[in-house]
Amino acid sequence: MNLLSGDRLFALVRLRQISLGDEVELELSCPNSACRMTNFVTVNLEDLKVTPYGEEREFAFKLPGSKKAVRFGYLDGHKEKRLASLREPNISSAMLIRILDIDGKAPSKKSLAEMSMRDRNALRQEMSRVDAGIDTSVETECDGCGTKIRTRLEAEPAFLFPGVRL
Repeated sequence: MNLLSGDRLFALVRLRQISLGDEVELELSCPNSACRMTNFVTVNLEDLKVTPYGEEREFAFKLPGSKKAVRFGYLDGHKEKRLASLREPNISSAMLIRILDIDGKAPSKKSLAEMSMRDRNALRQEMSRVDAGIDTSVETECDGCGTKIRTRLEAEPAFLFPGVRL
């Protein structure tokens, strides 16, 4: 549970490589309701970008609008478990779970809701900037209509169960 989320995903990808090989063959349906074409994409796991974690585990950031000081940390197994237990997890809840304090006070839904969009976007960008791990995002265009198709490898059945159609 103390393992950082990026490290856990990295380990999962490497275990998948050892067990099933480097290539993942995906069948991605076009999200365009007028198309729905099945697109075949091969991803080589060796090509995924890996960003190592630094020594720091907590980060300080001054919000550009309100000038409040925010301390936040990485997502780990404990925080992921809390996030998964929420009725409707979303980007705001994921941000809130990572925040240690705002101007020395415990974060709350209210404090995040009162944060301006400028400050929220800046904080989200800072969290993304310091994040590490393995990038499992897959982005392609539909062969039929050109619509962008986005997914994450670990969300696709073929990642762990190649050849199985769901």
